[in-house]
Amino acid sequence: MWLILGVWDSVDELCILRALGINGRTSKPHQIREVNWHAPNAFEFKVNIDGATRGTLGPAGYDGIFRDHLGNCMGCFAGSMGIAIALEAELQAIIHAVSMTSRKGWQSLWIECDSTIAIRFLANNKCSVPWSLRADWINCRTILSSMQVRFSHILREGNQVADCLAKFGVDMRDNICGTPALHVLQLLLFIICKAYLNFAFPEFDMLDGLRF
Repeated sequence: MWLILGVWDSVDELCILRALGINGRTSKPHQIREVNWHAPNAFEFKVNIDGATRGTLGPAGYDGIFRDHLGNCMGCFAGSMGIAIALEAELQAIIHAVSMTSRKGWQSLWIECDSTIAIRFLANNKCSVPWSLRADWINCRTILSSMQVRFSHILREGNQVADCLAKFGVDMRDNICGTPALHVLQLLLFIICKAYLNFAFPEFDMLDGLRF
């Protein structure tokens, strides 16, 4: 492809282009952006959510992972929702996260995801959600109105734990939900992240702010 476009990234490629009589040009330099996961305030809980689908319309999964101001995992969930589009999976993750927060009695929540569209739905009450989620979304908005809540967008590189949990949810038959009191949960998270990200052991403690 670089030979057809006449774009070179190395001295060897430049020499080849010149030998062929092609006036090459350098490719645009890659921009490096720092992506950091930020912990919530004290007495506030942060949930990173994500949704995934196999194809534009296909088997879908959703998930969320809760953490406190120290970055400690306070619980997580993952599940499958059958055939859906990506937006439905993202919204289902928000609905489940809010419902779980309400059941735990937490009053301050920070919702973060890598979907700008999902954030837009949270910020705008007038957005029309898919009919299959409409009743649950209305209930979700009602719960949020009684809580201190904020939401933000993060690039996928800073949302990797939620991202691989969502991919895991696509293939699930039953939903899972756990708390950090269960050591099995931590082991499960490790296995999932290892399988989908294939990272080395030392990197795991630093991944997306997750602590074990």
